[in-house]
Amino acid sequence: MSQSYLRLSFVALVLTLLVGCGSGGKFKGPGAEGDFLHGKNLYENGRCFQAAEALQTFLSQHPGSVLVDEAIYYLGMSRKCLGEYILARDEFDRLLREFPQSEHREDAEWNRALCFHESRHSADRDPEPTEQAIRAFQAYRDHYPNGTYRAEADRFIRDSTGRLAKKAYENGKTYVMLRQYPAAAIYFAKSLQVQWDSEIAPKVQLALVKAYLSSDDVDAAKEAYQAFQSWATPETRARYGDELESALEAADRAIHEHEGAESDGDSTEQASGEGP
Repeated sequence: MSQSYLRLSFVALVLTLLVGCGSGGKFKGPGAEGDFLHGKNLYENGRCFQAAEALQTFLSQHPGSVLVDEAIYYLGMSRKCLGEYILARDEFDRLLREFPQSEHREDAEWNRALCFHESRHSADRDPEPTEQAIRAFQAYRDHYPNGTYRAEADRFIRDSTGRLAKKAYENGKTYVMLRQYPAAAIYFAKSLQVQWDSEIAPKVQLALVKAYLSSDDVDAAKEAYQAFQSWATPETRARYGDELESALEAADRAIHEHEGAESDGDSTEQASGEGP
């Protein structure tokens, strides 16, 4: 075997090893792709702050790269990882707006909704973030009816509407304490409107009937009671059990007691108006 052939074989071996080492390294190549992979790698290893910086730098230095939509997505995920939900939503909104065909679109819309959900307030505070979360999950569900996260979206929507229903009920109770019964009735009705089958629905139904009675609006109370009876289907009776039955009985009793008190009052007035 000639020395020339051996030298060529050696050179070929060295080149093969170099190429192999390069392809198995941290990045696939220099420039835009390498910068992007650096930021993505940082995010995937939980170094979210450094990832956000690297991806922001990539977007500034390579605005025309075919990897821009991916960089925006991972920048949003890095912001979300850091709890910077407003900044994360901005990135997801940008991706949805500027890259409607991106393969990350569904994940971006889902994580956008999660950002609203994570930044919501407790039930006794401003409900707007919770309402925004509901709208975001509904938008995801509308756009992806068979999406990867459909079941989770349904669960989050129910959880969020339940929080709003509870808040409305608590507001109604506050107005009852203040003897502002018409206002209380408005909030109890709102609670049922937000989520008619919430965990506290039987209590809200009863509270609405009593609020109308305390407002001397007997017709509205009877209408609310009739709606309560219609709501008490076999399915809801099975779900709520004794709690629902007790609430129905209490509502019926409250109406009859109110009518009895009115009847006694009318009789007293009539008797006092009669002469000797």
